[in-house]
Amino acid sequence: MIRHPISRACMLALALAAAAPLAHAVKPADSATLPAPDAALQAAIDGNWRDPANTARDKYRHPGQTLAFFGIRPDMTVVEITPGGGWYAEILAPYLAGDGKYVAAIVDPAAFEAGRQRDYYQKGKDGLAKMFADAPAQFGKAAVVAYDPKAPSFGAPGSADMVVTFRNVHNWRGAGQAEGMFKGFYEVLKPGGVLGV
Repeated sequence: MIRHPISRACMLALALAAAAPLAHAVKPADSATLPAPDAALQAAIDGNWRDPANTARDKYRHPGQTLAFFGIRPDMTVVEITPGGGWYAEILAPYLAGDGKYVAAIVDPAAFEAGRQRDYYQKGKDGLAKMFADAPAQFGKAAVVAYDPKAPSFGAPGSADMVVTFRNVHNWRGAGQAEGMFKGFYEVLKPGGVLGV
């Protein structure tokens, strides 16, 4: 049976998310066996603009090895889906500022009626905007795109080399949004583009 690539991508993501509870039983990889970040990526990871609470988690999250595994390069256009407080944005935006482009895709608060949900997304949007405005040397070239979770669009079709998202798939599954999100990723990615989850 022939299936649309989105269906396969969505099924893979769902399978990975379903397997997540088993992750605690797997021995963590030795950091020596993980791919090494390039010098520019390591410099972004080591940047003094990063929040010390975030850098303290590097030893658990392995951002350099993770991004190197995805195949990131400094000349790419990378869309980060729901960057939250900016943990990866602190690394990605400066790393891509020279020859690439960083795009933070955030949930559009206007997609919701007034109330707690809209307030929650507005607070996140304002926090990210403040972070970017307070450090123009690192974030001055970062772009922000707001998307409606009911019909997600993350930019012009075929405009991104890579889409990354961290710790979000379980939320989309629970909200019945996973298929729409993965369809949006497929549409914004260039042919041969990379989805890093």
